[in-house]
Amino acid sequence: MERLTSEKQKYQCQACQRQFIANNQKKYISDETKTMMDKLLLEKISLAGIIC
Repeated sequence: MERLTSEKQKYQCQACQRQFIANNQKKYISDETKTMMDKLLLEKISLAGIIC
């Protein structure tokens, strides 16, 4: 069975009970890539077609 977690330790805020990961390295999508995706979606190209 596949694991859905990132294998990183999670912490919980004692005040609000929110969970977080220390030193989380998220990958953000650049504005240029977002603009290109918007243009392709307006041309009715599916997300699967954009990814390939």
